[in-house]
Amino acid sequence: MRNLTTIIFLMLVSFNIKAQQVSLVKDIRTGVSSSNPEYFYKAADNKIYFFAINPASSFRALYVTDGTEAGTKLLLDDVTTTFSYDNMYNENNFLTYNGNFCFWARVGNAQYYQLWFTNGTAQGTYALTNFTVGATIYSLLELNNQIYFFATFTSPDAIYRSNAQAGDATPIVTLASDQRLSRLVKNAGKIYRISRFEIFEILSNNTESKVYSDLNYCIGERAVLNNKLVFNKRACSTVDPIYQSTESYDFTSQVSTTISTNQVLGTNNNTVGNRLKVFASNLYSATIPIKPTTGLGSKTDILYLRSSNGSSIQNRGVFYIDSCTIQFNGYSEFNGKLYMALTFTPSTPNPTHIITRIYELNANNVTKIFEFQDVTSNYKFKKNNYAVLNDRVLFIADTNGFSLERSNLLLSNGNSFSPVFASNDNSVKFELSQLIALNSQTALLSARLNFASNDVGLELFKFNLTATGINQNNINEIKIYPNPANNQINIDVNSKINKVEIYDLNGRLVLVDEGAEINIQELDKGMYILKAQTELGVYSAKFIRD
Repeated sequence: MRNLTTIIFLMLVSFNIKAQQVSLVKDIRTGVSSSNPEYFYKAADNKIYFFAINPASSFRALYVTDGTEAGTKLLLDDVTTTFSYDNMYNENNFLTYNGNFCFWARVGNAQYYQLWFTNGTAQGTYALTNFTVGATIYSLLELNNQIYFFATFTSPDAIYRSNAQAGDATPIVTLASDQRLSRLVKNAGKIYRISRFEIFEILSNNTESKVYSDLNYCIGERAVLNNKLVFNKRACSTVDPIYQSTESYDFTSQVSTTISTNQVLGTNNNTVGNRLKVFASNLYSATIPIKPTTGLGSKTDILYLRSSNGSSIQNRGVFYIDSCTIQFNGYSEFNGKLYMALTFTPSTPNPTHIITRIYELNANNVTKIFEFQDVTSNYKFKKNNYAVLNDRVLFIADTNGFSLERSNLLLSNGNSFSPVFASNDNSVKFELSQLIALNSQTALLSARLNFASNDVGLELFKFNLTATGINQNNINEIKIYPNPANNQINIDVNSKINKVEIYDLNGRLVLVDEGAEINIQELDKGMYILKAQTELGVYSAKFIRD
C-alpha cells in the first residue's frame, strides 16, 4: 500500500511542478468572465501588445504588458480591428519598431478606420490619420522615425508619410489607377515603391523616379539584402508558368541580374513559389516545385531551401517524406534565431497522421530541432502557435475526445515532448488560443485554467521555462538514492561536486552542502529539487523527503 501511495504522490507532485511553470499574469476581467486576450504583437523583449475585453466597458481594448501584473496596462478602449488569425502577422496590418506599435483600427463611434500609433503609454496612443472617407492601409514601414504606408480609396491610391505625431499623416505621392497594390521597401536611407512590373525611388521632393522596368514579367515576393532588392520574377499571363527566376536589383549600380531559375508549380494549391526571408545578412528561399513525371518515386512533394548573400544562391537542403504533401508554415524569429516550420500530410494510408517539423536555419547549416506527429487519438499541432525558448519548443496542441474545446501546452526536450498538464487530469481545463515568446525564458499565453475549480476565465498567463530556478535541461543527468529518503540522500554524478543546493517547489533555497552524502533530517516532508554544481557543469534532479 505504501508503494501505491508513493506512486500517486509522485504523480501529483510531478503535475504540480509543471503547473508552477504557468502562472497568472493578470485577471483583467475578474471572476469567471473572460477578457479573451488575443492578437499578440512583440515590439521588444518584455514588451507585448495585445487586445482583450475591457471590464469597464465590455468592449475590446488595446493593452501592453511586460509579463507582470503591474506592467499590464490599458492603452485604448473600444477598438475594432481588421485582424484575423489568418492575416494577423501580414505586413498589411501592423508595424512594430523601437518598442512602438502601429495598427489599423476604428475606435469608439468613429465611422472610419484610422492608422493608430502607440509607444506603450496611454498618453502616447493616438491616430496618425484623419480620414473622412473609407480607406484601407497597407505596406507599413519605418525609416528614420518616420512612418510610410499606402492608403487605398476608391481612387486614387497614395503613399503617406507621418512623423508619428497625432493626425500628421499626409500624402506625398499619388498613384495612377494602374499602379494600385504596390509595395514599399527601404534601403540605405531611401524608400522604394515596387509595382507589378517596375521599381520607383521616392524622392525628397515628394515625387518618384522610375529605376527599373520590365513590362513582360511580374515582380513577386521580394526582400532587401546588402543594398540589393532580391525578387521573384515570372511571366505575367493567364496560365501559370512552369519556371520563374530569382533576380537581384542593385540599388547603387541600378543593374538587375538573374541569380537563379527555379521550377515552380502551376496548378497544385500547395505550391509556395519562392518564400523569401532575410535574416542575419542571408536570404532564404523556400520552393515547392512541380513533381517531375519520373525520378522521384513515391515522393509527392519536395521543398527546396536555398540561401544567398545577394550574388548567388546555395542549396541548403531538400525536404520531403514519401507519399506526403508539404505545407510551408512560415519562418519565425525567436531570441535572435530563425526557424522554419513544415507540415507533412500522408495521402495514404492514414491521412490524419500528420508530421510537423521545425528547423533552425543559420549561415552554416540547417538543423531539425523538433518533430511532432499528430495522431487522431492524441494531440494536434496548432500552426503558428509555438515559441522557441532556449532551443526548447513550447507549443499548443488540441486534445481530441472531449465534449468541450480543450487544448494542452507541450514542451519539447530534444526529440521528445511532454504535456505541461496531464491530459487526463480533469481538474485542469486548459483552453488556449495563442502564445508568444516574451523573452528567451518566458512565453505569454491566452489561457483558461481551472486549478481546483479556481476558474478565472480566459485570461493572460505566462509560462516560465525556469520557474523553479533550475536548469531543467539536465534534470535527468544525475541520480539520487534512496528516493524517497528519510535521513540521508546520496548523489551519483560523474564529476567532482563543488556545491549542492536544495530548493523547495516554490524556488526557495532551503539547504546548502558540499558533499555526495547529504543529511536531510531537517527538511519537511515533500518534494525538493537538488542542484549540484560540478566541474563539468550543473546537474539537477528531484527527490522526496519521506
